[in-house]
Amino acid sequence: MHTCFGTGKKGLPIIPKVRDGLTGMSHVLGLYCPFFLSIFLAERRSRRNCLCCLGWAIALLLVVLAILALEPAYFNLSSSASAVLSPAFLATVRSENRNKKIGIYYLRGSDVTASYGGVRLCHGEWPAFFQERRNVTAFKMTLTGSGIRLSSAMRQALLTAQKRRRVPLRIDVKVPVRVKVGSVTSWTVTVKVRCDVTVDKLTADSKVVSESCRVKL
Repeated sequence: MHTCFGTGKKGLPIIPKVRDGLTGMSHVLGLYCPFFLSIFLAERRSRRNCLCCLGWAIALLLVVLAILALEPAYFNLSSSASAVLSPAFLATVRSENRNKKIGIYYLRGSDVTASYGGVRLCHGEWPAFFQERRNVTAFKMTLTGSGIRLSSAMRQALLTAQKRRRVPLRIDVKVPVRVKVGSVTSWTVTVKVRCDVTVDKLTADSKVVSESCRVKL
C-alpha cells in the first residue's frame, strides 16, 4: 500500500492512480486513504471559515475618533503675503475601539495631513500601537510643514476666519491596520479617516469649536 498523497496546484491533493493486478483497471489511490482526505477537506473548510470570519470582522470594525485639540505650534500670518510658511500643529486624538471581540493593530506607514481650502499645510504620522477591544486611547501627533505659500486671497480668508473665531481645517488620515479576533490576525487593510475641525484661532492656546470624523475602510 502506498502512502497518502501530497498537495499540488492551488493546494489541491495529488491523487495518483494505481492499477489493480487482477482486473487491470485503474483506481484512485485516494480511495485507500479516506481518513487523510477527510482531514484535508476539513482543513480547507476551516481556512475558508476563518477568512470569512476575518472579513466580517474588518467590515464590522467600529472605531470612533475625535480630535480633542489642534494646537498650532507655529503659524505666522502677520508676515508679508509673499512669505513662506512653515506651519506646525500638535493634535490630540481620542481613539475608541467599541468592538467586543476585535483588537486593532495600527501599523507603521501611515500618513496624516492638515489642510485649509484644499491646500496641504503640514503632515505627520499616526503612532503604531495595539488597541485592545473595548478600549479608549488618547495620544498626540505632531504635524509639520515647510515651504508653504498661500495666495493673498487665502491668507486674507484665514485672517477673516480668525476674527470670526471659526477657522475650518481638514485632517486626513491613512493608516494600515490589522484586526485580531481571538488568536487569529487578519491581513493588512488601509483605514481612511476624514476629520473636519474648526478652531477659534491659529495660536498655541486655540480651542476646538467643532469637529466631526468619519472612518472609511
